[in-house]
Amino acid sequence: MTDILPKVEPQVEKKLDDEEMDAWMNEAPARGATEAERNTYAELRASAARLGTSLKNIGVAVDQKLHITETAKKIDESTHISAAVGQGVQKVGKVLGTIDRQYQVKETTVQTARTIDEKLKISQVAANAGTAIKEFDEKNRLTTRTVKVLADGAGFVEKKVAGTVPPEPIQPSAETELTAKADVKVD
Repeated sequence: MTDILPKVEPQVEKKLDDEEMDAWMNEAPARGATEAERNTYAELRASAARLGTSLKNIGVAVDQKLHITETAKKIDESTHISAAVGQGVQKVGKVLGTIDRQYQVKETTVQTARTIDEKLKISQVAANAGTAIKEFDEKNRLTTRTVKVLADGAGFVEKKVAGTVPPEPIQPSAETELTAKADVKVD
């Protein structure tokens, strides 16, 4: 596909997710993560980035060939759908704000949730379950194994997406047409 699609360069700017991942990777030794685990996470990150770029390339190429964005803009300009949706969202927001102020829905919901939590101790049960899951994961390294599988899978898909060329249409030969006619049964 790379032969027929234009190349789109990936965004150079770092995003918040990248900064969070960098911080997480830098803290890995303090968490006891091994070099192999850090490499696995880095591999997943790289595979996912390459896959995202390949999918973006395909999307841009399809948009350029079919003029989808251009057509959508023209339709919006003539029908004013974006403006109508924006006005509708504002009206719904005002109505919901009025209902909340009148009936104190938000405050009542928060207070009800607190009361239920105090009686059933849901927060404590969830915290205990979270700790047990974390300990089980650290002992059995399920997260690392899963990330490795995801990294390998993302890499495989990325290679297939980035390196495939659509097959040429098959032109039927005289032999295939005769074979196809011979296979047809008439009742």
